[in-house]
Amino acid sequence: MLSPERRAAYSRAELERLIAPRSIAVVGASPRAGSFGMRTLENLAQYAGEVFPVNAKYESIGALRCYASLAALPQAPDCVVLVVPREGAESALEQAAAAGAGSAIVFASGYGEMAHDEAGRAQRRLTDIARAARMPLLGPNCMGLVNHALRAGVTFLSEYARAPRAPGSIAIVSQSGALGYSLAQAWDRGLGIRYFFSCGNSADIDVGDLVAAMAEDPEVRAIACLFEGAASALRLEGQNPDTDLKWSAIEHHLPQANHPFLSYVSFDTMEAVYGERVVDSMTGHLSSVRRNRDLFVGVVGETTKSTASLADFAHVHLRVENLDGTVVLYGQKPFTGLYALSFDVGAGLPRAMLHPIA
Repeated sequence: MLSPERRAAYSRAELERLIAPRSIAVVGASPRAGSFGMRTLENLAQYAGEVFPVNAKYESIGALRCYASLAALPQAPDCVVLVVPREGAESALEQAAAAGAGSAIVFASGYGEMAHDEAGRAQRRLTDIARAARMPLLGPNCMGLVNHALRAGVTFLSEYARAPRAPGSIAIVSQSGALGYSLAQAWDRGLGIRYFFSCGNSADIDVGDLVAAMAEDPEVRAIACLFEGAASALRLEGQNPDTDLKWSAIEHHLPQANHPFLSYVSFDTMEAVYGERVVDSMTGHLSSVRRNRDLFVGVVGETTKSTASLADFAHVHLRVENLDGTVVLYGQKPFTGLYALSFDVGAGLPRAMLHPIA
């Protein structure tokens, strides 16, 4: 994956025509069963907005009129989905920009994920076209997005046509399409997934942009984020965790959120970014957690170097015990609060609750 240069995060308003489009054009639409073009149209069959198939070979596809080009559309679409091979994607993206499209999605692969220079240059050209037109771009090498509030499946996945589309309060933002979609399939078990995004190579829009946008959505109460690497998730600098993990910066990206926050940190990842002595550089973050009565969970693996430091910290400041099946947390002096930990699963999504013990 090639990382875009550092820039300010997109606002929710700037991504609105991608996230909640009123019209979608499908370039490369096809009546051929099993094709990406047909699958995408099938996944948009219940969509609440307008769908414009685009392919010069056809006058209509099913009950929909098919247009010869983006220039022939009756209006500038909010979102253009490019269901075309890599060889035609760049030209199609230029046509989307010329048509005044509000956003674009590129499914094609063979770009920055490939280990050769021309693939990287081709991806940068897509980025340049999109940014010059102020047309946010999702992909390439992605699976698209889902917005269940609009009953829109802007994806080529064949399984999605049969998926339940009850809008819930969970958003899934994933760099890996396969892993993210595996998680999203929790909707088959009744979990309310409102949004699913597959970022792919993140030539323009990245994980950080979409997490910030979802945090501004009043209907979203939980965000699941899966990523392998990002140049600027929450616009982190990657130099000092105390600076990067300031609550003030996180609160800026979560303007609708209220304390307590849960800081859930994988120390394998933290060590890869900040080095093996990362715990020593997190005193400010951990102090903020304690001061705001927030929650901190550190996850370690067999090879994590921070395990001993975290164990010392936990022993000094926090004890966890199991008393007759109840998890009890209490602090060492001068942190003497005593709490029982329980989980409420009545609403479908487990919710952790701390109960003060007198």
